[in-house]
Amino acid sequence: MVYQEKKMTKFLESLSHNFAQLLENGEDYNTIFHVGEGMVKQSFKAHSVVLQFRCPHLYNELKNIPYNGNFKEITKFHTSAKVFEILIKYIYTGIVSFEPINESTTFDLLITANEFGLEELVVYVQSYLIENNASWLQSNSVNIIHTSFNSDFKILQTFYIDFISKDPNVIFESKSFKSLPENAIVTILEQDDLQLEEIQIWNLVIQWDEDFSEKILPYQRILDPNLWDDIITRFEIPNASIVSNVLPPRFRKLAPFSTLITEEHAAEIASHIDQCPIPYDVNRNPYEFKLILRGSRDGFSPKTFWDLCNNIDNTVIVLKVNGTSEILGGYNSRFWYLLLNIPGYNVSLDSFIFSLKNGNLKRSIFSYVNDSLYGIYCSYSYGPCFGSKDLIMSGEDFKNEKGCSCKPTNYKKPIRRINDNFSVDEYEVFRVVRKFSDTS
Repeated sequence: MVYQEKKMTKFLESLSHNFAQLLENGEDYNTIFHVGEGMVKQSFKAHSVVLQFRCPHLYNELKNIPYNGNFKEITKFHTSAKVFEILIKYIYTGIVSFEPINESTTFDLLITANEFGLEELVVYVQSYLIENNASWLQSNSVNIIHTSFNSDFKILQTFYIDFISKDPNVIFESKSFKSLPENAIVTILEQDDLQLEEIQIWNLVIQWDEDFSEKILPYQRILDPNLWDDIITRFEIPNASIVSNVLPPRFRKLAPFSTLITEEHAAEIASHIDQCPIPYDVNRNPYEFKLILRGSRDGFSPKTFWDLCNNIDNTVIVLKVNGTSEILGGYNSRFWYLLLNIPGYNVSLDSFIFSLKNGNLKRSIFSYVNDSLYGIYCSYSYGPCFGSKDLIMSGEDFKNEKGCSCKPTNYKKPIRRINDNFSVDEYEVFRVVRKFSDTS
């Protein structure tokens, strides 16, 4: 049986190769596709008999086009030449390669594959994007959600529902939130594990539309008829009594803002941001720590860091050292930014690094920058870096490679006793936003 399977694999490879040659040579073709956008246009030769069985959508489209001599011509200028080249090779050979294209082109490939009715490829490309480009999907959430729900991309829909349920502010704080289609909004808000309070959900619904009819009518179908009557009545007569049995808010345990640090840690970090000699009380922390990146959710590569954190200021980075209970981190008040993608140092007068108290460390250690010219190092080959060596996250995978290090150089005091390189179990990046100015 094993021998037969190997032989069958070789037969299929040979068949695929032969069809690739047929496509490249263009012999006996009877169809020409003219594709491309702007100045980048290209023509491809094809065979209707191949399209008939491999892409019935294109074949049916060709039926209505008369012959021009011995062939038919079809124009698709809304399809990029690069995407069509990948698709026609897939149609002939069953092989698709993502190596020479970026994330945006891959998504265009998904849209065009769906347009051509290539269901198998549509499923595969969705899974590929999630497995290999999750950070890009998250960075472009609103636009992709809009397309995914309008095009019925089920796998991407599930990905976004799970992502938004855990971190709803990513979408609901976006300026483009109101442009989301109704089916996307309803599906997201119906999730029982959505990490929002009921009043926040209602406020978002109100923001979504421009007047009362638009704010209420889209949800009529999901409301009990009696409740619908009560809503209309209370809108017209605010003091009117209602007869509906209104259920209490769904009980949900909101996820903690961090898997690494506590509210007490956050208040302590905040006091050092303001250079306050007395740590802030947990209930009087003037800053909100908004999660931007979590390694276990988004990835542990430098690319992920720059995709999600580039051009963002006032950030706190925290990480857990693999094999220990150490929680290290740093604060950067300036932007993570690269001018013309050139690596270099950014001046920082008030950045600091730290080691937070835990079971083994009785008091937290905070170390301010000593040489402001070397406060922050930015390079696409690295993740967040403080000083030339003081706290460095390097390597292609912070979790599985010992590329991180912590050696005193440009900051006033060391935050670790040992200077060996290490990997991380987890790391998080927060943008620190002031909630109020008076902490008294």
